[in-house]
Amino acid sequence: MLIVSILGPIESTFCNQSMQAVSSEPEIHMNVYNSSAWVRDSWDRPVAKYWLNIVVWNSGNATAYSAGVDFSLLKYGYVVENGSLSVGNMGKGESWNTTKMFELNEGYYEINLTLETPGKIWQTVTDAYQVSFPRSWCGDYARLYVTPRDPVIQSMVNSIGKDAGSLYIWVGDKIRYVYDNVSHGVGDYWQLPYETLNLTTGDCEDVAFLLCSLMRAAGVSAEDVFVAMGTADGGWHAWVIQRTATGWRSLEPTVNGFIERLLVDIFDFFGIPDRKYYQASNDLYFEQINISTNQPYVYQTFWGWYVNGIGLQGDRVTVEKGQLVTLLINVANPGFYTYAGFIKIEIDKYVALGFDYAFTSTNYSLTLYPGESTSLPLTFNPDEVTGNSWGQCTHYYYKVYTCFACIHQPPDADTRECVYVLSSILRAPDVAIMNLSPFKTLVGLGYSVNISAVAANQGDYSETCNVTVYANSTQVERQPVTLETGTSTNMTFTWNTSRLTYGNYIIYASAWPVPGETDTSDNNCTCNITIHVGVPGDISGPTLGVYDGKCDMRDVSYLIIRFNSNPNSANWNANADINNDATVNMRDVSIAILNFNKHE
Repeated sequence: MLIVSILGPIESTFCNQSMQAVSSEPEIHMNVYNSSAWVRDSWDRPVAKYWLNIVVWNSGNATAYSAGVDFSLLKYGYVVENGSLSVGNMGKGESWNTTKMFELNEGYYEINLTLETPGKIWQTVTDAYQVSFPRSWCGDYARLYVTPRDPVIQSMVNSIGKDAGSLYIWVGDKIRYVYDNVSHGVGDYWQLPYETLNLTTGDCEDVAFLLCSLMRAAGVSAEDVFVAMGTADGGWHAWVIQRTATGWRSLEPTVNGFIERLLVDIFDFFGIPDRKYYQASNDLYFEQINISTNQPYVYQTFWGWYVNGIGLQGDRVTVEKGQLVTLLINVANPGFYTYAGFIKIEIDKYVALGFDYAFTSTNYSLTLYPGESTSLPLTFNPDEVTGNSWGQCTHYYYKVYTCFACIHQPPDADTRECVYVLSSILRAPDVAIMNLSPFKTLVGLGYSVNISAVAANQGDYSETCNVTVYANSTQVERQPVTLETGTSTNMTFTWNTSRLTYGNYIIYASAWPVPGETDTSDNNCTCNITIHVGVPGDISGPTLGVYDGKCDMRDVSYLIIRFNSNPNSANWNANADINNDATVNMRDVSIAILNFNKHE
């Protein structure tokens, strides 16, 4: 089977711990995932299609220009393919993804990926894989051993003729039986048909695959010829079965000579040897038989992932955190026996270094006649699966599961497995400052003003972070805050203007990024109102309620107009509350008198 090393998420953490505003540099990252499947190449021979899913994102606060991913694929140390994938310019918070596909034959491969911009390498990824086609019992991969569209097979049919009997005779007479331990030095090694033709030797399954391929290439229907594997008088064996007008006929391509083949037909008529087949397959069909019960193993195909009744498209599907997912499996009996019994469908999960078996399953009792099929649903919550950490990508966290949808059939609990990839996604840790406003816009030098900030948690986890308010470049105050997911809170900061100078001040607040946070664009908020620090008591001038840079009778008169007012009063003006005690009273008048005739 294809042995690959899954490239897990390469996590890069961005966390600004300085007292300043967020860095104005780009910060680009790359995550790489792979998936693979054995398919047929243009010669009808097995080839591994290998997909690299590459995700690049910019968590910084500036555009990354002319980004790209260079790749090289090596086989046994020699470059077989290389190139570059253009990412282009990436603004802050932007992401890019693509899929690169390779076709791999058997061998040892190494893949190298480099994320770079002109003059800078941001990240490199290297991984290696041993690609091996299964050369023994391999479930429905057996279909890939029947290759009727292989040009070598078609050429042989054109040479021998399309008569099935002639092909049967030719294989028996021309291919010499040799055990695998002699040919390959191992106990079992399945050969592809073209390999058997090249070697002119093979054992029972090798010549059976060759004969079935030749008969299919000659036009025999896929419903009428199979490679059968099972037991003959108790010993493991492979042969070919062909549907005829009088029933199924066993063909033994390992025998040669007219008399020997005639004896096979006679003995087969009387049930000699006692044949029980475990599986039957050709290039299109695969069926397993449970020898213990003599019932067919039903065949499953992937029907789809569904959320709220809507089908999700693609080999890799994504759902929001907490959504229930229904996996629909189509179960069919393409064979020749009726299946009646119990079937358990379960989903297993592949994690980084092993399996987390059977995190959910459902049992069904059903009867399937030959040729019948039905759909069986299994609904589950992917996030209830433990053992898989969340990775980071753009403004989200994600989990990726490789799910094995299995059918278990008693009594021997053999399974059929099909692999489907499912991603669950949730919003990453994300804190933000939603609003910032001062209680007043005018404050006397040496006195205080309150500033309100609204901090919010836009992610899916409870978070604790520090929120800092600044006046120009001077820190006003820092406070910690704890926020549950989806909540916000009002925070009040007190700015004491002692040791400052007269002038206008811009107020802004910053929520420090929490671990794992990538969306930092809303962690900072600048107040759109300027606060003026002036002479204490200077609250009015020629224009009523507008300071003029000095404290005089206009200011005292304005205080008298607002005297005894508070935040609930109709004539309340917070700027008149010089000492910030929420009331305009004699203390404020006294401050104005003490600063009488002073100016900036």
